[in-house]
Amino acid sequence: MSGEMTYAWRSALIVPGAQRETADGLASAITGGDAVAEGRTYSVPLSATGAAPATHWGCCTAVDTVMLGRMQAALGAGMLRGVRFWRWDAATCLLVSSSSSVAVIGSAWGWAATLVDAGLRVVSVAPV
Repeated sequence: MSGEMTYAWRSALIVPGAQRETADGLASAITGGDAVAEGRTYSVPLSATGAAPATHWGCCTAVDTVMLGRMQAALGAGMLRGVRFWRWDAATCLLVSSSSSVAVIGSAWGWAATLVDAGLRVVSVAPV
């Protein structure tokens, strides 16, 4: 179908809590969306122990070539300090790039591997 987007990659990004607002605004610009209407991009609360409060916020999303170019430009311009990223092939789930110094390019990857590599856990929220 013409006009159909192809998402060749998956990407996980983690930002320090102090950068969450800026990261959400930048994500909205990268995707061409409206952060207020769509909600937060960085919606996964994270901490080293999994206990509140969240020290970092994460997201995991499908990425096409246009988004990738915008993300790379924003990161290269230093628009978001402290962001960590991992990108893997959507079809093979093999890591193709990362800001991590220990993640092995070509290894099997996903959200769980991202959390292990970052040393973070999802903050548990008690049911109400």
